[in-house]
Amino acid sequence: MRFDVAGFSDRAGCSFNCDSLLWREKKESDGGVLAALCSAGDKRPESVRAVRLTALRILELAGEADGAEAAERTVKTALKETYAEMSGDAVLDAFTLTLAGDRAVWAGVGSAKLFLFSKGEIATVGSTVELLSGSVGFAAGDALMLCSDGFYKALNSLEMQIDLFKSADAARWLDYMLLRHVERLHMAGDSMSVLLCIAHE
Repeated sequence: MRFDVAGFSDRAGCSFNCDSLLWREKKESDGGVLAALCSAGDKRPESVRAVRLTALRILELAGEADGAEAAERTVKTALKETYAEMSGDAVLDAFTLTLAGDRAVWAGVGSAKLFLFSKGEIATVGSTVELLSGSVGFAAGDALMLCSDGFYKALNSLEMQIDLFKSADAARWLDYMLLRHVERLHMAGDSMSVLLCIAHE
Protein backbone atom coordinates (compact mmCIF):
# COMPACT_ATOMS: atom_id res chain seq x y z
CA MET A 1 0.00 0.00 0.00
CA ARG A 2 1.29 3.46 -0.85
CA PHE A 3 -0.12 6.82 0.20
CA ASP A 4 -0.61 10.01 -1.76
CA VAL A 5 -0.28 12.80 0.81
CA ALA A 6 -0.99 16.55 0.81
CA GLY A 7 -1.15 19.01 3.69
CA PHE A 8 -1.83 22.64 4.46
CA SER A 9 -1.63 24.84 7.56
CA ASP A 10 -2.35 28.56 7.62
CA ARG A 11 -2.15 30.82 10.66
CA ALA A 12 -2.21 34.07 8.69
CA GLY A 13 -5.11 36.30 9.61
CA CYS A 14 -6.33 34.05 12.42
CA SER A 15 -7.73 36.04 15.28
CA PHE A 16 -7.05 33.67 18.16
CA ASN A 17 -5.88 30.08 17.55
CA CYS A 18 -2.53 28.58 16.56
CA ASP A 19 -1.85 25.14 15.05
CA SER A 20 1.13 22.95 14.36
CA LEU A 21 0.69 20.26 11.70
CA LEU A 22 3.64 17.95 11.13
CA TRP A 23 3.93 14.71 9.21
CA ARG A 24 6.57 12.32 8.01
CA GLU A 25 6.22 9.79 5.20
CA LYS A 26 7.81 6.45 6.10
CA LYS A 27 9.99 4.89 3.45
CA GLU A 28 9.69 1.23 4.42
CA SER A 29 8.59 -1.24 1.77
CA ASP A 30 4.93 -1.01 2.82
CA GLY A 31 4.94 2.78 2.94
CA GLY A 32 3.16 4.69 5.67
CA VAL A 33 2.67 8.09 7.26
CA LEU A 34 3.15 9.50 10.75
CA ALA A 35 1.26 12.70 11.54
CA ALA A 36 0.64 15.03 14.46
CA LEU A 37 -1.82 17.92 14.67
CA CYS A 38 -1.73 20.12 17.78
CA SER A 39 -3.49 23.39 18.53
CA ALA A 40 -3.93 25.95 21.29
CA GLY A 41 -6.72 28.40 22.03
CA ASP A 42 -4.56 31.52 21.76
CA LYS A 43 -1.45 32.88 20.05
CA ARG A 44 0.72 33.76 23.04
CA PRO A 45 4.41 32.91 22.50
CA GLU A 46 4.30 30.10 25.06
CA SER A 47 1.27 28.60 23.32
CA VAL A 48 2.90 28.70 19.88
CA ARG A 49 6.04 27.09 21.28
CA ALA A 50 4.03 24.47 23.15
CA VAL A 51 2.06 23.25 20.14
CA ARG A 52 5.25 22.94 18.09
CA LEU A 53 7.08 21.02 20.83
CA THR A 54 4.10 18.72 21.36
CA ALA A 55 3.80 17.91 17.66
CA LEU A 56 7.54 17.22 17.41
CA ARG A 57 7.45 14.96 20.47
CA ILE A 58 4.42 13.05 19.15
CA LEU A 59 6.23 12.35 15.88
CA GLU A 60 9.28 11.16 17.78
CA LEU A 61 7.29 8.83 20.02
CA ALA A 62 4.79 7.65 17.39
CA GLY A 63 7.55 6.05 15.36
CA GLU A 64 7.96 3.55 18.19
CA ALA A 65 4.25 3.09 18.97
CA ASP A 66 2.32 -0.01 17.95
CA GLY A 67 -1.46 -0.08 18.32
CA ALA A 68 -4.12 2.23 19.74
CA GLU A 69 -3.04 1.97 23.38
CA ALA A 70 0.52 2.93 22.43
CA ALA A 71 -0.82 5.87 20.39
CA GLU A 72 -2.79 7.05 23.41
CA ARG A 73 0.30 6.82 25.61
CA THR A 74 2.19 8.82 23.00
CA VAL A 75 -0.28 11.72 23.19
CA LYS A 76 -0.43 11.61 27.00
CA THR A 77 3.36 11.62 27.29
CA ALA A 78 3.83 14.47 24.81
CA LEU A 79 1.20 16.64 26.50
CA LYS A 80 2.56 15.94 29.97
CA GLU A 81 6.10 16.87 28.96
CA THR A 82 4.95 20.04 27.23
CA TYR A 83 2.80 21.23 30.14
CA ALA A 84 5.73 20.68 32.49
CA GLU A 85 7.77 23.21 30.48
CA MET A 86 5.01 25.75 29.89
CA SER A 87 4.36 29.01 31.63
CA GLY A 88 0.86 30.42 31.42
CA ASP A 89 -2.38 28.50 31.16
CA ALA A 90 -2.78 27.64 27.47
CA VAL A 91 -4.97 24.64 26.74
CA LEU A 92 -3.60 22.28 24.11
CA ASP A 93 -5.34 19.82 21.80
CA ALA A 94 -3.34 16.97 20.27
CA PHE A 95 -3.97 14.26 17.67
CA THR A 96 -1.70 11.58 16.25
CA LEU A 97 -2.25 9.38 13.19
CA THR A 98 -0.16 6.45 12.01
CA LEU A 99 -0.75 4.72 8.67
CA ALA A 100 1.00 1.42 7.98
CA GLY A 101 0.00 -1.48 5.76
CA ASP A 102 -3.81 -1.53 5.70
CA ARG A 103 -4.42 0.00 9.15
CA ALA A 104 -4.81 3.55 10.47
CA VAL A 105 -4.10 4.00 14.19
CA TRP A 106 -5.13 7.23 15.90
CA ALA A 107 -5.38 8.90 19.29
CA GLY A 108 -6.50 12.39 20.18
CA VAL A 109 -8.10 14.86 22.52
CA GLY A 110 -9.62 18.20 21.59
CA SER A 111 -11.26 19.73 18.55
CA ALA A 112 -9.43 18.02 15.66
CA LYS A 113 -11.23 15.35 13.63
CA LEU A 114 -10.21 12.37 11.54
CA PHE A 115 -12.47 11.58 8.57
CA LEU A 116 -12.36 8.20 6.81
CA PHE A 117 -13.82 8.03 3.28
CA SER A 118 -14.53 4.47 2.16
CA LYS A 119 -16.94 3.06 -0.44
CA GLY A 120 -18.97 6.26 -0.56
CA GLU A 121 -19.35 6.48 3.22
CA ILE A 122 -17.76 8.81 5.78
CA ALA A 123 -16.81 7.88 9.34
CA THR A 124 -15.42 10.42 11.82
CA VAL A 125 -13.56 10.32 15.12
CA GLY A 126 -12.22 13.06 17.35
CA SER A 127 -13.54 16.40 18.59
CA THR A 128 -13.72 15.14 22.17
CA VAL A 129 -12.87 16.39 25.66
CA GLU A 130 -11.58 12.93 26.64
CA LEU A 131 -8.52 11.28 25.15
CA LEU A 132 -9.72 8.55 22.78
CA SER A 133 -7.87 6.09 20.58
CA GLY A 134 -8.60 3.37 18.05
CA SER A 135 -7.70 1.81 14.73
CA VAL A 136 -9.48 1.23 11.45
CA GLY A 137 -8.75 -0.80 8.34
CA PHE A 138 -8.75 0.72 4.88
CA ALA A 139 -8.15 -0.37 1.30
CA ALA A 140 -6.91 1.05 -1.98
CA GLY A 141 -9.18 3.92 -2.99
CA ASP A 142 -9.99 4.89 0.60
CA ALA A 143 -8.99 8.32 1.90
CA LEU A 144 -8.29 9.93 5.26
CA MET A 145 -8.50 13.57 6.31
CA LEU A 146 -7.04 14.82 9.60
CA CYS A 147 -7.96 18.46 10.21
CA SER A 148 -8.54 21.20 12.74
CA ASP A 149 -12.00 22.52 13.52
CA GLY A 150 -11.21 25.71 11.62
CA PHE A 151 -11.02 23.61 8.46
CA TYR A 152 -13.95 21.21 8.77
CA LYS A 153 -16.47 23.70 10.15
CA ALA A 154 -16.55 25.58 6.84
CA LEU A 155 -17.38 22.43 4.83
CA ASN A 156 -20.09 19.80 4.92
CA SER A 157 -19.55 16.08 4.37
CA LEU A 158 -21.15 16.07 0.92
CA GLU A 159 -18.76 18.78 -0.29
CA MET A 160 -15.80 16.80 1.03
CA GLN A 161 -16.96 13.71 -0.88
CA ILE A 162 -17.68 15.59 -4.11
CA ASP A 163 -14.23 17.18 -4.07
CA LEU A 164 -12.60 13.79 -3.42
CA PHE A 165 -14.47 12.12 -6.30
CA LYS A 166 -13.40 14.93 -8.66
CA SER A 167 -9.73 14.61 -7.72
CA ALA A 168 -6.98 12.59 -9.35
CA ASP A 169 -4.71 13.00 -6.32
CA ALA A 170 -4.51 14.39 -2.80
CA ALA A 171 -3.09 17.74 -3.95
CA ARG A 172 -6.07 18.37 -6.25
CA TRP A 173 -8.51 17.33 -3.48
CA LEU A 174 -6.84 19.87 -1.20
CA ASP A 175 -7.07 22.61 -3.85
CA TYR A 176 -10.81 22.08 -4.33
CA MET A 177 -11.54 22.32 -0.59
CA LEU A 178 -9.28 25.35 -0.11
CA LEU A 179 -11.17 27.06 -2.92
CA ARG A 180 -14.40 26.58 -0.96
CA HIS A 181 -12.71 28.26 2.01
CA VAL A 182 -11.63 31.19 -0.15
CA GLU A 183 -15.21 31.60 -1.35
CA ARG A 184 -16.33 31.77 2.30
CA LEU A 185 -13.92 34.36 3.66
CA HIS A 186 -16.67 35.75 5.86
CA MET A 187 -16.22 32.59 7.95
CA ALA A 188 -12.50 33.31 8.57
CA GLY A 189 -11.09 33.86 12.05
CA ASP A 190 -9.93 30.42 13.16
CA SER A 191 -6.72 28.69 12.22
CA MET A 192 -7.07 25.80 9.79
CA SER A 193 -4.82 22.80 9.18
CA VAL A 194 -5.45 19.66 7.15
CA LEU A 195 -3.60 16.51 6.12
CA LEU A 196 -5.04 14.35 3.32
CA CYS A 197 -4.03 10.76 2.50
CA ILE A 198 -5.34 8.63 -0.38
CA ALA A 199 -4.42 4.93 -0.37
CA HIS A 200 -3.27 3.14 -3.53
CA GLU A 201 -2.20 -0.42 -4.31
